[in-house]
Amino acid sequence: MMINPPNIPLRQVMRSILHKVTADASREEVIDIVERYKISSLPVVDIDNYLIGVITHEDVVEAMEDLADETIAHMAGTKEKFTSHDSVMKRFLTRSPWLLATLLAGLINVGVISSFQNHILTFVIFFVPLITGMSGNIGLQCSTVLVRSMAIGTLSAAGTRRETIIKELGSGIFTGAIFGVGCGVIIYFIDLFGGSSLGIVPPFAVGAIVGIGLLGGCIAGTLLGVFSPLFFARIGVDPAISAGPIVTAFNDFLSLTIYFLIAWGISSAFLI
Repeated sequence: MMINPPNIPLRQVMRSILHKVTADASREEVIDIVERYKISSLPVVDIDNYLIGVITHEDVVEAMEDLADETIAHMAGTKEKFTSHDSVMKRFLTRSPWLLATLLAGLINVGVISSFQNHILTFVIFFVPLITGMSGNIGLQCSTVLVRSMAIGTLSAAGTRRETIIKELGSGIFTGAIFGVGCGVIIYFIDLFGGSSLGIVPPFAVGAIVGIGLLGGCIAGTLLGVFSPLFFARIGVDPAISAGPIVTAFNDFLSLTIYFLIAWGISSAFLI
């Protein structure tokens, strides 16, 4: 208005409203519109299309910060608000349900280890942190990517969702194969010169146990990390929760079971 002559009608200098929301629009919908179309403000209208307010870019940034805090809290396995005034008991009650799930899963993992202790060699247990750590990280990477895609709305189309799932599955399996082969070769040379298996099985069998076990654990972590967010979203639970203690706990159980079965099968073949 300042750079145009005063006799020019407003209709010639104004910009048409291309995007708007109603008062009952969700926070996620507003953030998606502002981010997708890169607009500085968003009009709010009533059912008769009359202007009742404006959402500024500062409001959207503040909402995004709140949403990010909630997402981080969910991924950590808690729904607590980040304030310094909460008591210790309130923090405990907020966090304990998801930690309880992790505790129960840990007890199940102890049962898995104890059930295989008479059927596998002792040195196999030394590599348990390696298997669970690698498979868990791969699962969390896959689930985090999918949760982020859900949050920003890029998985709304069926074709995009299918393509993203296929790529994440392929990436996780390929990563597991590369690290499995590399780790197997490293363990082979370590056992060849260090004798970690005490000569009970050949060094290449030790490398095969760890390498194939790592591959199996990474595949389990990938499947869990990809499909658990989709499952939780379908049943109405925030999918970000599955990226925290749920994926970690169940991934340890699956990867341990697969690893011990592989170790039992390979070691039995050389001990017969």
